[in-house]
Amino acid sequence: TMIDGVCHKCPQQSSVIVLGTHADLLTSKQLTQRMSQLESVARMAISHQKLVGVIAINLTNINSEKMDQFSSLLYTTNKDVLSNSLPISMMCHMMLAFLKERLPRDMHAISLSDLLVRLMADQDKYINPEIIAVVPLLKTLSERGLIVFIPSEDPNGCWIVLDKASILKKVNGALFADPLLKEYTHLA
Repeated sequence: TMIDGVCHKCPQQSSVIVLGTHADLLTSKQLTQRMSQLESVARMAISHQKLVGVIAINLTNINSEKMDQFSSLLYTTNKDVLSNSLPISMMCHMMLAFLKERLPRDMHAISLSDLLVRLMADQDKYINPEIIAVVPLLKTLSERGLIVFIPSEDPNGCWIVLDKASILKKVNGALFADPLLKEYTHLA
């Protein structure tokens, strides 16, 4: 399923909350029936992850009981995830901060060689810009799903993907675009 596909690289089971919206459009009998169906489908579909809850909410009323339930479930789940997650080193945090805050926001990916040049030019010099120090940090961040590190024997062939969604849109655009669309033909 889609959820299992997205979560398969996670080192631990992912906690999944299924959220149904527009509960205000259903009668209470319809809502009960739909929630029962949704929960049974979710339990079958989410085979390798931890289903924490299925909630239907009314988006027009943010002070509703169901919204409070959702907030409470989200808080509890986040607390559990944080308490059970594998810690990452301070250097990994610093590398992630560098990637997210010091690189241009519209940069979706960067080569390892370009990253090393930027680290060497960084005035703060918090991170050792040598490849032997940087690659383990990138691998750890990639294992945690925070970035995608694409290794290669050649340092010029290694890539760090910062914005997976944007890259995926471009790849899908290249694969499925009409050949007449000139803006995507250079990507294919």
